Amino acid sequence: MSLVKVGKYYWPDIRIKGKRIRRSLRTGNKLEALYRFKEARDNLLAEHDAGDKIRFSDFCRKYLDWAWVSKPKVAPKEQQRLRKIQYFFEGLKVFYLEDITPYQIEKLKADLLMRGLKKSTATAGCKFSVACSTGQ
Repeated sequence: MSLVKVGKYYWPDIRIKGKRIRRSLRTGNKLEALYRFKEARDNLLAEHDAGDKIRFSDFCRKYLDWAWVSKPKVAPKEQQRLRKIQYFFEGLKVFYLEDITPYQIEKLKADLLMRGLKKSTATAGCKFSVACSTGQ
C-alpha cells in the first residue's frame, strides 16, 4: 500500500486479494491525501473482507482436475510445474492464493532461471502464478 502523486493529485496504490486498486483522492495536499488515503484504505478493506481465503494447494488441486479433463495431453507437464511452484511458495510461507505478490512471482522466475531452465520455460511457469495472483 502506497500513496503516489500522479499529475497534480495523489492516488492510493493498494493490493487487495491480488487485485491492484487505484483511485484518485482528488487532492494535491499531501496531509489531506494521507487522511483520505487512510479512509479509502479502510473502506476498501471492509468491502473486500469476505473472510474466505482460498488455499493455494486447494486451488492447484482444482486446476489439475480441470487440466486432466480439458487438456489431458499437457496435464502431466502442468502437474510437474505446479509441484515446483507449490514447493517454492511453501518455502516462502505463502499458503493462500491472495497472498501471492508480483515480487514473489519474480523471485520464482529468478529461482527457475538459476536452476538452469530456459527463460521461456521459466516465464511459462510464472504465467500460472500471475494468473493466480490476479484472480484471472
